[in-house]
Amino acid sequence: MVPYYQIHPDSPFLQAFLYVGWGPARYVVGVGILCALSSSLLNTMFAMSWLIYTMAEDGLLFRFLARINARTRTHITINKTHSLWIIFLGLHISSCFSLHPPPCLCPPPRGLGVTLPCH
Repeated sequence: MVPYYQIHPDSPFLQAFLYVGWGPARYVVGVGILCALSSSLLNTMFAMSWLIYTMAEDGLLFRFLARINARTRTHITINKTHSLWIIFLGLHISSCFSLHPPPCLCPPPRGLGVTLPCH
């Protein structure tokens, strides 16, 4: 669809639609990607709370994670702890990549005179 040397490194999938002339489709796909990522994050967060609760109840993790809120009957402590951990990891990983971008995974082909878009 798009030559590999013209792929935009920040948003390759959305730029592919722009390349073939389907400009409005990239917005629809972008919204779909955001919806899929947010639903996946929420699903993982709430499913992980049950796993962490079970492990804490069995003594494999800290006992305070096994507490259930008396009023709401939910794992508020786990959800708060897990959310803060995800935020920390997200910020840490994004700052690592902005300070030290990963090296190019594919070296340019020899003899073709083509350069790949690397940071």
